[in-house]
Amino acid sequence: MKKTILTTFSHVLLLLLAASCTKEQKILKEDEASVTSKRDAASTTAFTFSHPGVGFSTYDLERMKANRTVAPWSTGYSALTSSTQASLTYSMQGPFATVGREPNSNLSQYENDSKAVLYQAILWYMTGNTTYATKAVSILNSWATTHTAWSGTTPFLAATDFGLNFVMGAEILRYTYSGWTSTNTTNSQNYFNNMLWPQFGVGSNTMLKSANQGSAQLKGAIAVAVYCNDATKMNQVLDAWHYNACGGLGGTTLASGQNADSGRDQGHALGHLQNMALVAEIAWKQNVDLYGELNDRLKVSMEYFSNYNLGNTVSFVPFGACYGLYTSIGATGRNSWAYNTYTTAAEILYGAYVARKGQTMPYTLQYLNAIPAQIETFLFKKDNASPPTPPPAPPASVTLPSLPSPVAVTTFTSTDIGSVGVAGSSTYSSGTWTVKGSGGDLWNSPDAYHFAYKPLIGDGVIIARVTGVQNTNVNAKAGLLITESLTATSKHAFVYAKSNNAGIGFASRSTTGGSAENTQSHSPAVLPYWLKLERRNNWITAYNSNNGTTWTPMRVVYIPMGSTVYAGLAVAAVNNSVLNTSTFTDVAMNSNVLVNRATGGDALADRQNVAQTAAKAFDGSTATKWYTETAGSTGWLRYRFESDIAWPVKEYRLTSANDVQQRDPKSWQFQGSNDGSAWTTLDTRTGEVFTARLQMKAYSISNTTSYKYYRLNITANSGGSSYGIQLSEFALMAP
Repeated sequence: MKKTILTTFSHVLLLLLAASCTKEQKILKEDEASVTSKRDAASTTAFTFSHPGVGFSTYDLERMKANRTVAPWSTGYSALTSSTQASLTYSMQGPFATVGREPNSNLSQYENDSKAVLYQAILWYMTGNTTYATKAVSILNSWATTHTAWSGTTPFLAATDFGLNFVMGAEILRYTYSGWTSTNTTNSQNYFNNMLWPQFGVGSNTMLKSANQGSAQLKGAIAVAVYCNDATKMNQVLDAWHYNACGGLGGTTLASGQNADSGRDQGHALGHLQNMALVAEIAWKQNVDLYGELNDRLKVSMEYFSNYNLGNTVSFVPFGACYGLYTSIGATGRNSWAYNTYTTAAEILYGAYVARKGQTMPYTLQYLNAIPAQIETFLFKKDNASPPTPPPAPPASVTLPSLPSPVAVTTFTSTDIGSVGVAGSSTYSSGTWTVKGSGGDLWNSPDAYHFAYKPLIGDGVIIARVTGVQNTNVNAKAGLLITESLTATSKHAFVYAKSNNAGIGFASRSTTGGSAENTQSHSPAVLPYWLKLERRNNWITAYNSNNGTTWTPMRVVYIPMGSTVYAGLAVAAVNNSVLNTSTFTDVAMNSNVLVNRATGGDALADRQNVAQTAAKAFDGSTATKWYTETAGSTGWLRYRFESDIAWPVKEYRLTSANDVQQRDPKSWQFQGSNDGSAWTTLDTRTGEVFTARLQMKAYSISNTTSYKYYRLNITANSGGSSYGIQLSEFALMAP
């Protein structure tokens, strides 16, 4: 009756292949207690699917079976066997072609039948009575071959909450019941892929919902990915968990334990925890440790919730989710609705951190001890008398790829976009940007506004603190913009503050010339207020904050743009006859644009002409040059940055002089130093040829170290020892 399936994929397959649900493969035995290490979620080691593993492993099922008569599991088991859906006399209430939520259509029937599939699959394993398995398979097949449409405004919640029951039940049956057939596999995989998966908002161009809704989608998505042995789907789920701020871990929880729904009410706060716990538990069974991420963030979050719901005082900072910002903790449901039900989150997380990892969760333990045993107690409670022997090795610290740190911006290019009635401007003084803009709006195409910007190549981030927005119109705006082009119809993402402290807003345009979409507003937000935009591949995330430290996500949008876009400060008066004067401080961004940092410092060479000095190679003009004058095929040219600033040069550029090709450098070493004496060779070139006069050649290097000095140590010119050396320009490019 017990079998465990291991299906192994390389990391390359994780990224590139769309593996379909496959037949059962080699049967191996799994004992969770024997697992000695878990894969770091950001590692590149081989990926393994293990079955059964959607919710329950063989180890879990055996644990349940062994504890059926042991308190408190026995109380939960009694509740399970007494439920209507677990009865052998249960009569299927569906199936229906359409299921809807808000307004509901056949929803209760869908819920009850999904529970029947899960409960009867579990009881098949507990008792060995094949009647349970036969009934569960029959109900599952009936729905899988009949249900073809969703209706209502929130069908994704029906798919995540109740569809998950179908997946978990099917997983048990598929890998433990000998009566399971290939037709059952085909029917279930088609249903899960075609009806459930599209509701989960996970993929290359789909958007996750917010907070508990988004984590619910992740819960359903990871279940389908594992059931189908689909490496591409699994990778998409993990990407969303890590990087999607609306529903993923980092964007919806704080280091204090507060989560995105803590300010809404305690029921939704616990629901969010429950969803994330299930995602992490399913991932753990696939050798992916999400529990260890962000310094055991899920443990801290469960402790925060338990502490507050035990009646204690907890810290709270303004924070929320993409659907709202909360300025105080949501007390509704405290010590009542959330306190007495839904033990899933607490049992899973307590078992993960205490029973598995040997840590402590004192508030969660008190919380669990105060709640009567339920069905979930039987399903998820682990024996926490002692950690497993030997205990799993602590997972390696998860270091996820991060965006480069933004740096202060003191220069922007300034321009009016679209048809404006009054020319705008931007100025910088003593840490404050003052941007004046006319224009109709940044909303429906065409736009009209003033823009102070820099190019942004690839991924990046821009941050600013909006300190003032002139009230030229109730909808006057000032904020951060990422736009594909400098046109009035460009694709873009815009997060902004409105005049008169009317709140924070967001809008985007995913097609050139289209209307505003994905709009969102958060209020109250009294200025000054912080805004942030992040770009990762084609995903842009907007945030706001009252302190520049705790960021509430507003929206995550998918907008395909070119590699180079424009990011900066945008101001619209929404009144084309006047200027809206808005102010920003703490403006910072990572542009990934390389800038010539060899300005304002001092230059030195081993020798030079009295008029054609080393400094001429750094004056930005090809009308001048450095020339050694005296004969000799070797020499060096050095530069020290102003005020001994150190820069990590990523590229250097050499421009040949106006005459005498034989004087061109041919072979050299490019070197860095922090004292002008000890040099590190960063690049070596041999046999280089400048084919034209005043030709610029760029040389990229993989340097990450900042140096105060850089030197071109020339080991050969192009003409031999009877010629000297000359260069028109020597540029040192750094971010």
